[in-house]
Amino acid sequence: MKVKDGFIFGAATSSYQIEGGRSAGNRADCIWDDFCDSKKVANGHNADIACDHYNRYEEDIDLLLNLGVSHYRMSVAWGRIFPAPGKFNREGMDFYVRLLTALKAKNIKACVTLYHWDMPKWLQDMGGWEVRDNIGHFLQYAEACFKYLDPLADMWITHNEPWCASILSNYLGRHAPAKTDLSAALKVGHNILLSHGMTVKLYREKSGFKKIGITVNLNPVHPKTESASDRLAAANFDGNFNRWFLDALFKGAYPSDMTAFYKGLIGDFSFVRDGDFGIIGEPCDFLGINYYQCSMAEYDADAELLFREVWGAW
Repeated sequence: MKVKDGFIFGAATSSYQIEGGRSAGNRADCIWDDFCDSKKVANGHNADIACDHYNRYEEDIDLLLNLGVSHYRMSVAWGRIFPAPGKFNREGMDFYVRLLTALKAKNIKACVTLYHWDMPKWLQDMGGWEVRDNIGHFLQYAEACFKYLDPLADMWITHNEPWCASILSNYLGRHAPAKTDLSAALKVGHNILLSHGMTVKLYREKSGFKKIGITVNLNPVHPKTESASDRLAAANFDGNFNRWFLDALFKGAYPSDMTAFYKGLIGDFSFVRDGDFGIIGEPCDFLGINYYQCSMAEYDADAELLFREVWGAW
């Protein structure tokens, strides 16, 4: 296979998926530990051990080396760094220092994600991303990561897939914390986007010079038919999944059609304040795109968002 010069072959994981070591090194439980403990995962699976990366990271780096990749996208477990409010855990940070040092020794560049969905349980108990003031806890965590890991990191990602951390997790209830509240989901998404902009600004102020950005998952959406109702369904799907986040990041506002639609459903939109989009739109170096599939939408009068995804219709 021929690729252009400069094309990067990499591999990616997230901390909760691979690390294990649930209570090792004073790590605090996260919302996914709760999710698994509640038997919401098939066959009662959990990540208490997972790939045991916490203990076997050197072997895993050798696997990366054998794959021939040059870059490794990973994430930091927030609860390892702050197992309680304001309580910095040097032992947890030292694990990532060792990991990134070992990657550098093998000439594998580290792309470090700050938030890949594993909010500490203690912060979720305080309202999690629904509470604007909790953004301060994320900034404290981000600043600690920048202080200790920036000399070893090659690239930073503030958040992975905010749609998943907001809509999928707090409205559709399929991911932790498994809520089904549209108002909560929109607040979560907004505060995640705010924290992204604040974190980029913080990094620049701390003299960070590596590339920093955010990663979203995007889905091209097509109507099942060219009927007006199916076109509306596709527009709502696209607005909910793609435009809600892209417009906020790059156009300085949420899409007007979805704002009007959501206001009709939840009423109170006071979580959006004057000046917020200037914060959210803080210039960053790249937009990461996770692309899995395209989708087809069909009008559904019984669905709150007036669409349903049609599978196998292509």
